[in-house]
Formats: sequence, structure tokens, C-alpha cells
Amino acid sequence: MSTPTKLFVVAGVILGLAVGVSAQSVPTANPVVKVVRVPVRPIGTCDGRANFEAYCASCHGADAQGLGPAARGLETPPADLTLILVRHGGSFPSAHVRESIRGNHADAALREMPEWDRVLRSVSRSDQEVDIRLINLVHYLESVQQR
Repeated sequence: MSTPTKLFVVAGVILGLAVGVSAQSVPTANPVVKVVRVPVRPIGTCDGRANFEAYCASCHGADAQGLGPAARGLETPPADLTLILVRHGGSFPSAHVRESIRGNHADAALREMPEWDRVLRSVSRSDQEVDIRLINLVHYLESVQQR
């Protein structure tokens, strides 16, 4: 190796170390929580409760109250899905809930929620199966409402 090449290698190593040290020593006020996305595993049923447990409970909790194991890693806490009826004056908004699950929502608090329509399409055999899963999820959520 020639002398100029050695100098470039040494300079590169020193620069690399300097950049690495300075990048490591910069404190952050708000540490970033990295959410790891894993492939969704298909389940062989359209049952609303089973679909909720497979696809929703990690964030919303097994009891649907918003305290699932993944909730801590989210910027916006997941909603307590047992209070939908209360939040809508005693009338369960089935169509609104279905569209929110699909991913058609204007509410800023729902932006972190996956577009389940696309996800369910990836694990279902047909559009009809997706619709059945969504309908059954909505019926399950209606069944867990606090009255």
C-alpha cells in the first residue's frame, strides 16, 4: 500500500471514530421508541373474538381497555374500546367502527393504527371473508361495551 493510500485509510479511520464518538455522546431529550413490525399471521377463523385476540389485543389489550403489551411503544395510547358506546351517547356506531378498523378515519388519534383492511386482505382468501371478519369484529366490540 502506498503512503498516500495509507494516509487516506488512517484519516478515514480517525474520521469514522470521531463521528461515531460524537454521535454517541449527543443526549436526546425524548428517546425514540422503535416499533418493530412483524408479519401478521393468518388465523383460520372469522370469529370476531378470535380476530380481536390475534390482531387487536397486542395494542388494545385482551380486555379491549387499551392496555396491551405493545401500547407502551405507541406515541398515542390505544383507545379503550369498551367505552365506544359511552363516548357516542349510548348508541353504538357500527358503521363508524367498521370504517375505523378498515383504516378510513380522520381522527388524528387513530393515525398509528394499522389499516386493517389491507392487513386482513393479506390473510384472507376473498373480499367476502374480509367483510365477514370486519363485521364479526364490530359485533365483538359491541358485545364488550360498558353500559
